[in-house]
Amino acid sequence: MVGLKLKNRNIIVIVVLIALLIIISTIILRELRYLSPKDISKSSSNNTNNAVQPDFSSIDQYHVLFGTIESSNTNVISDVNSIETHLGRKLDIVRVSYNSWQSVLDWAHSSGPLTNKAEYQISLAGRIPQIVVTVPENWNSMSFALHNQGSGRRNEVDLFAKNLQNYMPGPFLLTINDMPENIRNDSQGNSPQDYTDMQCAFYQVFKNDSVTKSKFVYETSNVLYGNKADTGARFYPGDQCTDWISAQVSSFEKDMSGNLKSLAQNIKVDNPDDMKWYDWAIKDWSGDGSSFNNPTRYGVVTDLNGKQETKIAKGNKPLMISILMPKNSLVSDKQKSDFISSARTDLPSVLTSIKAVEYADTNDFTSMSFQAWKGLSLTDYSNVSKSLIDSDVSSPGAKKRFTLL
Repeated sequence: MVGLKLKNRNIIVIVVLIALLIIISTIILRELRYLSPKDISKSSSNNTNNAVQPDFSSIDQYHVLFGTIESSNTNVISDVNSIETHLGRKLDIVRVSYNSWQSVLDWAHSSGPLTNKAEYQISLAGRIPQIVVTVPENWNSMSFALHNQGSGRRNEVDLFAKNLQNYMPGPFLLTINDMPENIRNDSQGNSPQDYTDMQCAFYQVFKNDSVTKSKFVYETSNVLYGNKADTGARFYPGDQCTDWISAQVSSFEKDMSGNLKSLAQNIKVDNPDDMKWYDWAIKDWSGDGSSFNNPTRYGVVTDLNGKQETKIAKGNKPLMISILMPKNSLVSDKQKSDFISSARTDLPSVLTSIKAVEYADTNDFTSMSFQAWKGLSLTDYSNVSKSLIDSDVSSPGAKKRFTLL
């Protein structure tokens, strides 16, 4: 009888242990499911053969908004629809570039919606227009005028801001298109401080006019970073004056075999003496005053009332690749394709702060590079935005897209 009781007790103990093992295993699997790519990389670094692959299907914070570069023509929606048909998904962002100040004047002088404007049509269709504006004069003159509330330029930008807020159907991105790589002689009013003052003045006028639909995108170039080049740091306007940081990634390094290096190899090098754009942009520079790459060392931020403060650069802004395409005509279609394909691995693993990617060459839908772009835009990593098929500004899909800004 005693032996039977012991046997029964042992069976109960075994059953309890099995139940505990099942519960623990379930918890572990659930936690692994929600690890970020970076966390998974760390947890599996000692066992690469059994690396856990992240499941992006139910995690909203993993997303990349996809966009394209388009002209400001009035047939933009027809062009966008054609691209989307070949792409097999809706675009999230459509970049509209103006090479003159006329776009500002059009909105400033409007008394209602400008339905013929490309940015209006894009917004009405539920996408996010990125309006790129070219300034008409040097940086110093522009910033001086915007700080003077009675000036003609300040009045134009005030009306531009207010009318975009009143008449644009949905949110939009705004970029002041005068790249810091277009450096001119300081005596012409184009010093790094002049550039900072101009960028900040635009940003502050929009905030002062209570524009809530806009997000400012500070645009730079990946060529301004690395090899002890402090240009990128000097021209950064500070966290106070931008919502996104973007880079044109159109100049590339090659390996010893003459092939283009991957996206990550071109923009990510965490080396104090050769820091690339991505690592520079995600670094908190608050406590690193001695580095030549530290933007808080250079210049100040001046508000509309003339008050000055040190630049802030905490490395927590969402990042965008505003042009993903080699400019060099000597780069073959196959090389472009391989480069774009490298982003499929790099974005979800080591470039997780990049939240938007814009493609520059959409003229040839049969090219290998476009097919690589198509493959990138349909990956699981972009599942949140690729599933947003509704194309009206008031639709649930469009509203979801807007929240990702």
